[in-house]
Amino acid sequence: MTVVAVGLYVPDHYLYVDRLPEPGESIEVGRYVKSDGGKAANQAAASALLGASTQLIAMVGDDESGRSGIRALIGYG
Repeated sequence: MTVVAVGLYVPDHYLYVDRLPEPGESIEVGRYVKSDGGKAANQAAASALLGASTQLIAMVGDDESGRSGIRALIGYG
């Protein structure tokens, strides 16, 4: 059996701040984290990590984020 996930890959961006800004205010970001995301990509990665034969049908951008995502997905299997 093969699991096929259909959807997209997107990078998730997390910005950690001490507090939420007031309207019109800019505040400094304490920490920034970028990770792999997208519901179908997450499902495909989990399926592959559990040992299932897995394929992902997705639109991935032709930029560094897209190339990084493809490398990560290949790493998950």
